[in-house]
Amino acid sequence: MLDRADINQDGDVHGTMVYDQVTLAGKTFKGCFGISELEPKFVELDRDVYGITALGVQLMQNQTLQAPTHYVPTFLQSMRDAGVIQHAIVSLNFASPPSIKSVDALAGSVTIGAIDTSKIKGAITWSNRQNVDGQAFWAIKVGFPTLGVRNAVSLIDSGTTMVALEEAAFDRYFAALKPRGKATRLLALIFLTGAGATYDDTLGVVQMPKGVVPDTLPFVLSGRTFVLTGQQQLVGSEMYGLLGLDTTKHYSWITKGSTVSVLGLHLIEKFSVIFDEEHHQIGFAERA
Repeated sequence: MLDRADINQDGDVHGTMVYDQVTLAGKTFKGCFGISELEPKFVELDRDVYGITALGVQLMQNQTLQAPTHYVPTFLQSMRDAGVIQHAIVSLNFASPPSIKSVDALAGSVTIGAIDTSKIKGAITWSNRQNVDGQAFWAIKVGFPTLGVRNAVSLIDSGTTMVALEEAAFDRYFAALKPRGKATRLLALIFLTGAGATYDDTLGVVQMPKGVVPDTLPFVLSGRTFVLTGQQQLVGSEMYGLLGLDTTKHYSWITKGSTVSVLGLHLIEKFSVIFDEEHHQIGFAERA
């Protein structure tokens, strides 16, 4: 008989956790699967994708399950307990696929149980994992010096597409946008009068004329500065058709959050990111 427990995450996902026998790499062990109820607002991008690999910390799982009958390990912990991996650690080395509807083996990699040093250039910068409002998440202290933010707890979430800055930081980011490159004096005047860069509440994105490119966005982790270039902040042209975007404009992956910033996929994929559950820390490194 299968062990089950109800799951409810942030009001968005509801379903049942099933704890059953799993065979992986020739080893059989008990592992968890979350079976979610159908959620209409999730868009199906590829029929070959049947689910999501969740890599939350054990404390998060304990807090997410509603009235479990006993301790239920995460899939990562189950793999370590069974000897499939030696360390509860995951290396993320994502890359943008050639198409938003494409699931391509060449579009990055996930290494479970070890750090893929072949993908890293230079040293790894480690930051201690932080809770958010008493809840266990993959979160660390991040500074955005050009936005007036020092060591604010921010979520590191590959399941979030965009980079959502907390409101005050986003307001500074938006205010700093200005024309670039071949922008004309007329374009500068249009921008200053409010007809240039705008925030689309419906899409949740900043849109701007093609002559506007954001400034480089530095962020600081444990005293080390990393940067997102202006071009790295922009939505790629290959996504315009699917998202219904205006080809005469630029769009930024930086959006408005709430009280906590979220560093999502389009920042994570520019770096090598390591989730180390054993030592309760997250590592960032430049990509090789």
